[in-house]
Formats: sequence, C-alpha cells, structure tokens
Amino acid sequence: MLASADEWCAPIQAEVGPDGALWVTDWYDFIIQHNPTPSPERGGYQAENGEGNAYVNPLRDHERGRIYRIYNKKNNQKNKTKLDKEDTDELVKTLKSDNMFWRLTAQRLLVEKGDTSVLPALYSLVRNQELDGAGINAPAIHALWTMKGLQALEGKNTEALAVAMEALKHTSAGVRRAAIQVLPETPVTFKAMQQANAFDDKDMRVRLTAALSVAGMGTSGEIGQALMNMAEKEENIADTWLRHALTITGKLHEETFRAALRDKGLDDNPSLIGASVAQRLAFGSRLSTTPLRRGWGRRSGDEPSPEMAGREFLLSGSVEKFERPGAPRDSGQNTRSGMIAAQGNKTNGYGLYILNNTLHFVINQNGKANRISSPGTLPDNFSFRAGLQRDGTMQLFVDDKEIAAAKTSGLFKNDLSSPLRVGADDSKGNERVADYPTAENFRLMARLNNAKLETLGEGMAAPTVVTGKIDRTVVLGVIKDVMKYDQQLLTVKAGSTIEFVFQNTDFMQHNFLLIQPGTTDKVGAAADKLAQDPKGPEMQYVPKMPEVLLATPLVNPGNKYTVVFKVPDTPGDYPYVCTFPGHWRIMNGIMRIVK
Repeated sequence: MLASADEWCAPIQAEVGPDGALWVTDWYDFIIQHNPTPSPERGGYQAENGEGNAYVNPLRDHERGRIYRIYNKKNNQKNKTKLDKEDTDELVKTLKSDNMFWRLTAQRLLVEKGDTSVLPALYSLVRNQELDGAGINAPAIHALWTMKGLQALEGKNTEALAVAMEALKHTSAGVRRAAIQVLPETPVTFKAMQQANAFDDKDMRVRLTAALSVAGMGTSGEIGQALMNMAEKEENIADTWLRHALTITGKLHEETFRAALRDKGLDDNPSLIGASVAQRLAFGSRLSTTPLRRGWGRRSGDEPSPEMAGREFLLSGSVEKFERPGAPRDSGQNTRSGMIAAQGNKTNGYGLYILNNTLHFVINQNGKANRISSPGTLPDNFSFRAGLQRDGTMQLFVDDKEIAAAKTSGLFKNDLSSPLRVGADDSKGNERVADYPTAENFRLMARLNNAKLETLGEGMAAPTVVTGKIDRTVVLGVIKDVMKYDQQLLTVKAGSTIEFVFQNTDFMQHNFLLIQPGTTDKVGAAADKLAQDPKGPEMQYVPKMPEVLLATPLVNPGNKYTVVFKVPDTPGDYPYVCTFPGHWRIMNGIMRIVK
C-alpha cells in the first residue's frame, strides 16, 4: 500500500478513517531507534544517552512528522455521516455500514445510551445469514457485541441468549467466534457449543476461541473429554496458538482431562520424553517449562536453577548453522562447537553440547559420567531432544530419530548446585559438566531456536480413582470475603466412597487438604515454609508429606474441583485446611469419620 525510497520514511500506524480513506502516520525521522547506543566498537564513536534513555544525536528530527491520506482518485468521497445518540434507528442501521469506523461508533453509542428497545432489531441482524465478498457478516458481529454491552446476555433475557446460541451455527465463522466470546461461561453455553460442533469447527479461529472459552468454566467430565478429543487431532496440535490454548485449558481442567485420557485406555503417566501431546497436557501442573535463552557467557547472577531432584527432564529445540563472515569454508572457523545447555557440575549435573560437529549428552551422578553422542557429522540444521526418564534411561534424538541411549542410576536425588547455562559456559575445572575445550567461554557457534527445558515432577499424590458405586456426594463451599469454608464440620462414614465437590465462590484462590488427625500445626508450618518457596505456586501450595491424605489443586474463583475417593477406615476427627499462603490458621474444619 505504501513504499518509499526516502530513508526518513517510517510509517507507524494506518487506519481507515471516517471518509473511507486510509490514513497513515509517518514518524519521518533520520534516526529511528533509541538504542543500541553507538560505541567505538559499534558505531565508531562513544554516544551519550539523554532524556528517555535515547542516545543523543543532532540528526534526530523533532519537527517533521507526517500524516498521509491515501484515497481512490475515482471515488474520493468526503465524510457526510453524522450520528446522534438519540436516533437509535439510525445507529442500528449504521451497524451495517461498510466502514468499520462508523460501525464501531454506532455500537459504542448504542451501548452508552443503554436503550434495550433496540434488541429486536439487533436479533434480526444476528439472524441474517448473508455474507459479504470477504465471507463476513460484520453487522451480526457488531450486533452480538452490542447485545453484550447492553447486558442482555447475563442470564435473565432468555430470548437474547437463544439468539446468541443460534449464532454458534451461523454461516460466518466470525459470527460463530463472536457468539462464543459474548455468551456467559456456563454449562448451558458449553452444551450449546458442543451441539454447534464449535470444538471441531472448520475454521481454526473458532476452534481456538472455543478451547479458550472453557478456561473460565467450572471443571466437568464433558469439558475434559472435549479437550481430550481436540488434543488427539493432528491439525489442532500443528496450529501453534491452538496448541498453546490446549496446554492452558488442559492444566486448568487437569483432573477431568486425565480421566478422559484413562477412559480411552491411554497411559496418563508416561515418560516425559515419549509422551504424546495429549499425554503431556494430562501432566498438568506437574510439568514445568524453562525457555532456554542464550546468556552469551555473561552471568547476571539471576540465572534460573530449575528444580531437578526426583524429576524427569527433557531438553529440546533446534540448531541452525551459520558461517562467520569472511571465513573460508575449509578454514575450520565454521566448525560447530559449544554449549547448548548445562546445569550442575562434574559431580552432579547434565549438559548437552556440540564438539567438532558431534552432539554430546552427559549426565553426571555422584562423580560418575554417563555420556552418549551422535554418530558421524551433524546436519547443517537439526532438531534435538535429550532427556532422562524415571527408570534412569537417558536418550538422545536428532531430527526425531533416536541416535543413542544409555542407563544411569536414576533421577537426580538432589537439586543441582550450579545454575542453568545456555549457549555458553564460562565455568572452570570441575564446575564444568565435561572436559570440553579450556577456552574462557565455551560458546555455541550456531543459532539456537525454540529451545526449552522441561521437567516432570511427581506432583500431588492423586487420590484413588473409584469406579464403583458412590455412597454419597459432599459439597464444600467458601464464604465470600471471610476466608472460611462454608462448613466447619463434615460427617462421613468410614470406608465409604464419596464424591467430594469443592466450590470456590470467593474472589481469590483456595484449596482443600484433608490431613491426619492432630497434624494441623505440622502441616500448617510446612505450608508457611512453602509460601516462601518460588516453587510454591507450582506445587499448588500443597506440602509433600505423608500427613496429607487428600489435596485439591488451587481452585480459581468461580470454579470447582471434583474428586471421588475412599474415606479412611479408621474413625476420628480429620482436619481439613486451605494452605494458600496465610489461610490455614482461620480457613479450616473437621471431617468427622464415624463407623
């Protein structure tokens, strides 16, 4: 739309204006960037930073910003539209304008006026199934959002809800997507989305919106099954954003997602390195991810130190070869070597590195080095996976093919003493993980792309899944703004099977821990300590200790968590507490188990 040979030209914004022309804002300056600040090594002189931390340069221009209006010479119409908030008929009509500026303006004015008498006219727009040349029905989309702005979709107006639910089957994908976004996050909406096939819509953006919509809904077996079905389809996982959405919602609905996985006869606790995408989603909060960002050998003191004790781990990403400018191909200067990632040292640690175009993976345990390497020369560009399984098997993959494996003594028994180093390692002697060259900085001479470290912990002990008869359903809620459960005494029969439903109607997160009699102070002290641990949120603030008999994850406001479990056989008063930081002393109760 706009190109220029003028080196000062710097378009920074473009909008269609009220007249239908394209309006472009041009910064128009010789100096565009704030930083990096020139230095003798980079730029030829030592510049100074001034106001706003931008380096001072006399060539910066402060006068010549430009605004362009780009229009069709054969159709240079001037704006003649005028809207009046009081003229609701004209506002509704303007929702059908071919200019988005006026459609949005009309939508805003209708919402600001708050006149619900326009709803029937909005219903008609939504029900219109016609599409424009781009396959869109913009008036229906604006009508839906106007209905939401008029608070017609909050539950009391059944006709408005019915119209919006009908729109889930609209011919326009944009309308179907908008319908999901404006409808309340309720079981009724979820059922309507299922009936409209929203989770398997032919438009991937509609699927994405459907997957994200369940994030705010209370957990249920039906939602877990829907997410499971989506995770099994290759086209969903191949879509980057949809894959991320399923990762998020799979964690929020972890318990029912895992149940759906088991219902299909799949292992919900495989090894990390061999897990499918659906199985990885079932790991939920047990799976932690650390992006591998190059440090270039300059340690800042805040390098991450991922928890490794008792955890499987997997390094993955890709390496892209680059050649040093001016270096002859046979000079040896383009031979790839350097550290991809390392943590720990020669006593206890791991590392993945390239030396002379060979990929090496080493795991050190109590001073014993276990090393596997790639055979032959590596391709110019390749993907990698290197990991340690719970049975002690270490594996190395290049381009999704296993190229080496070995057996170690098992998982690390303790966390590692040295932090994570990525892209370079400036450690010395035994602080290194292997005997690579003694250069000051073992820097990776290649590009590192999409690299990450994943670790898989045991997580909370999962309650025994009971598939037989449920003797009773127990529902426990929260008193809003009081930081208390709504019941301080629950009485259940020893050895019975109960369906326990924890509903969080408060405005903050809470959990539920059933613990051994007489252990409240001990578990509470452990919870206080966990509140100071950076890993506390990841552990759902649930202490790992035998005194904890049953624990829910943190339940978000408005959500619930359901679990079926067998009540202990021994009668007594079993305390239950919330271990979110600062809660356990006042948010507690007793589960009285009787014969």
